[in-house]
Amino acid sequence: MKLVIFSVLLLLSIGLPNYSSVRIAQEAGNRGTPVVVTPLGPKRPEPRWSYSDSSCISDSIREVIRDAETWKSMWRKMATAPGCGVVGQVPPAPEIDFSREMIVVATLGERPTTGYGIAMDKAYEVADRLEITVRSITSKCGGQAQVVTHPIDVIRLPKTDRAVVFRETNIVMECMRSPFIN
Repeated sequence: MKLVIFSVLLLLSIGLPNYSSVRIAQEAGNRGTPVVVTPLGPKRPEPRWSYSDSSCISDSIREVIRDAETWKSMWRKMATAPGCGVVGQVPPAPEIDFSREMIVVATLGERPTTGYGIAMDKAYEVADRLEITVRSITSKCGGQAQVVTHPIDVIRLPKTDRAVVFRETNIVMECMRSPFIN
């Protein structure tokens, strides 16, 4: 807990842009050997937010995908869930070498604005399992579009047959009042 408090204070002291505080609801168990996590999709600036906010998946899910057929099925579900309104053909799923890699998908479910995100950016081998940190993010700043979103994150990891455990962390970002406005 002391490490979490220190980290938050450090972020605030070095200037976390646009946010005055970060509240962490649950500390993730980050003890073990780090595993390389590669986000699927284009490189985005840190801190990572989500792969997309329009996955069309209305449920909150955590899924480990270890084969091409399951991956293609998930890709179709990501693009064509009921109510999604996708017109035309679904683009082909990114090619994954499932002899060496696996895919992990985390969705937040349906949300009422663009102020929500989900990100998986840490994984650890711990004893006989793989632990993946999932950050569910809520922004309390104004200016979010009042539109239904379906945040999703998709990562690649080295293939393993270990059991996978998801360590959930809830983060609430609050707006920082500008020093230039009275």
